[in-house]
Amino acid sequence: MKKPEDEFLSKVVALMPRLRNFAIGLCRDAVEADDLVQETVLRAIQSRRSFQTGSNLGAWMMTILRNCFLSDMRRSQRARLALSQIVAPAGVLAATQESALQLQEVARHIAGLPAAQRRPLLMIGVAEASYAEVAAHCGCSVGTVKSRVSRARQRLVDAAG
Repeated sequence: MKKPEDEFLSKVVALMPRLRNFAIGLCRDAVEADDLVQETVLRAIQSRRSFQTGSNLGAWMMTILRNCFLSDMRRSQRARLALSQIVAPAGVLAATQESALQLQEVARHIAGLPAAQRRPLLMIGVAEASYAEVAAHCGCSVGTVKSRVSRARQRLVDAAG
């Protein structure tokens, strides 16, 4: 018979491919994604006692991963700002690429979605979570999740329009 700790660890290991897919979607870089997954697993193991048995481990892990990503983004933005103030003279703009601008525009449109639509869209589209998992995480029915994702996709199509 497995100990609860062993069972928890085996479930965490089983979730790692989904966590990596989600992380790659967020980071757009495989090496950074691997680092993010490693940090997520470490934090999950350290916070094991705060996980409530019977709740959705995948949703809990995705939340940890997202929070790690956002913390890293805030930290790197502060570092870039500090570096740009040291290195770049005032009034000089770095060259931009069209694809980077397009990506920023998509990210801006996604960020503009209501949280009730944005979260299910990212969990299904990026993290490859099932509708049932998202419904359990959001505390609503599968039909509600499908509706929210559909509305979010339509808003993005309209915004690109």
